Amino acid sequence: MTPPPPSRLRRLQLGARAIKTSTYEISATCNLTCEGCLFFSGEHAYKHTEVSDAERWRKFFQREAERGITYAFLAGAEPALAIDRVRAAAEYIPAGMIATNGTRRIPDDVRYRIHVSLWGGEATTALTRGADVTAKAFRNYANDPRAVFVFTINAMNLDEIRPMAYACAKHGVPMTFNYFAPTEVYETSISVDQPSRDDYLRFSDQDRNLILRDEDYARARTIIDGLRDELPETIVYSSAYDDWITSESPYDLDETGVARDCASRSDSVHQTYFVDQARSDLKCSHPTFDCRQCRTYASGMTSHVRNENRDVMRRRGRQSSSDAFDVWERLFVGDQWTRLSAHSDTARRRVLPA
Repeated sequence: MTPPPPSRLRRLQLGARAIKTSTYEISATCNLTCEGCLFFSGEHAYKHTEVSDAERWRKFFQREAERGITYAFLAGAEPALAIDRVRAAAEYIPAGMIATNGTRRIPDDVRYRIHVSLWGGEATTALTRGADVTAKAFRNYANDPRAVFVFTINAMNLDEIRPMAYACAKHGVPMTFNYFAPTEVYETSISVDQPSRDDYLRFSDQDRNLILRDEDYARARTIIDGLRDELPETIVYSSAYDDWITSESPYDLDETGVARDCASRSDSVHQTYFVDQARSDLKCSHPTFDCRQCRTYASGMTSHVRNENRDVMRRRGRQSSSDAFDVWERLFVGDQWTRLSAHSDTARRRVLPA
């Protein structure tokens, strides 16, 4: 019999104690050419030779599990093009999420959360991503309990938020939101002094680009709030998080301009690894962003909830956290609590045997 899920307070405790994260770029190839692509915006994407040997990936993730990592953020260019590496991570690390474009279905035996990126309807997706893959993504992940569709809001697709939300409802998948954030390369490239273009910078310029203005954030929030009322079972998003991430500078910056409180910042536990399995010596998992401009949802939601949960745990759970924890839990953990709980109990028994 499957054990019942842990209580909310127990999940808060597990989140504080048992979830130890790192980020892994496991593929250096992609079948799309998204405008302003995060992965291909930095020089590091071209400096590392991809490890293709499956056994080396198994041993690598075994070492990561032994290092204490319990939650894997699997990214890269397109992880679904490297299923053997995805399976290697899932074999050793009990929980995680996979960021994918949805064009390849990840096999059912992989139980991580699957975050499928969504950039709008047919015409906008074809323009901004190099191909219209929206219908294929819905076919691959309709009614899949692992899947979450992540709509990346940019200045060109605000009118498509609502129809895409209803498409998600039709296909039985939840939907959340990410705000497009320009990398430093993107911001430089749209200036008149940088006319060169490549596959990932095809059309953006000073007059036509994806960068959101203050009025765009306000409009997006109005649309999202309406959709939360209309499609409460589909829209998974936190107003508290939105207030925080759309503020002028959501993170606490140090004297060099690097966010102190970002969950993706490299530290003694959270590390980022490139496709050659080399550990990054850069500031975080998204080093091509100016921290003042970074609004990536995985780092943002995790940072926001981690800081809130620390406050809750200091109060010993006497007060509940905002809806941000419930949203983060549904998006990033879901039914993985059972594995995390079992892993936490096993690890504790190793230290304090009965």
